[in-house]
Order: sequence, then C-alpha cells, then structure tokens
Amino acid sequence: MAAGFKTVEPMEYYRRFLKENCRPDGRELGEFRTTTVNIGSISTADGSALVKLGNTTVVCGVKAEFAAPPTDAPDKGYVGKFSDFIILI
Repeated sequence: MAAGFKTVEPMEYYRRFLKENCRPDGRELGEFRTTTVNIGSISTADGSALVKLGNTTVVCGVKAEFAAPPTDAPDKGYVGKFSDFIILI
C-alpha cells in the first residue's frame, strides 16, 4: 500500500515524513547513513576508492599517463586521464 501511495502521490508521501521529522527509512532528518571509504582498492589503477553510503556502493578507478606531444607542437605534451565509475545499488 505504501509503495503505491509513494508512486501516486510522491509529494504527499514525503510531506508526511517531514511533518514527523523523520525519513521513510526511519532516520531523523539530520541523521546520516553509515559511510565508509576505502582508498587504493584497485591495485592496477593509479588511484581508486570504494565508497559505501548506506546500501549504495560506488567503485572508482583512475588511470593517467603522459602522452607524447604532437609533431607540430613538440612543447605541448599532455597527461591523458581515464576514469571509470561503477555504482552498485
């Protein structure tokens, strides 16, 4: 029943919780979800992190490499950067 009400009248659904100073999951409005951060999670990446926020998990990996400058601009090298994010809900 609550799931149907949330779908049909989402504003009223959340308004009722706000009147009670709580969230649908039972937390108070100022109460944060449990958060953990683990850096260096991916050994093959130059930088990485695994972040858990409540029931959501995000994995991020970053690779970077120096790129050779183009022949027409030999003093204009750059750093190539690559990132990837995976969100697990």
